[in-house]
Amino acid sequence: MSTFSKWFDIIRLVTPIVAAFVPGAAPLAPYILAGIQEAEQLKNATGEAKKAHALAVVGNGIKVTNTLRPGTIEPTTGAAAASAAIETALLVTKSIHGAHEEPKP
Repeated sequence: MSTFSKWFDIIRLVTPIVAAFVPGAAPLAPYILAGIQEAEQLKNATGEAKKAHALAVVGNGIKVTNTLRPGTIEPTTGAAAASAAIETALLVTKSIHGAHEEPKP
């Protein structure tokens, strides 16, 4: 199993849990996870560029949600919640992934 595959397995588990505890982020969890997955596929992108891409995916999800059910998610609040959830999910994932790395001789 590749390192990225292990990392993504962890982020898939962590993101919904983190989103549940970040105010306003729970309904955005599927968009947040999709955004992270897409962003991680960007070659040679900086961390900030990847986060911006993930937030753009979330923004599109908010637009779709509000088109189907107007006023469901306030865009500015949703974006702030998604940003906090992304950063927290990445920190938790990096911590867990790092704890499971093979020790170097």
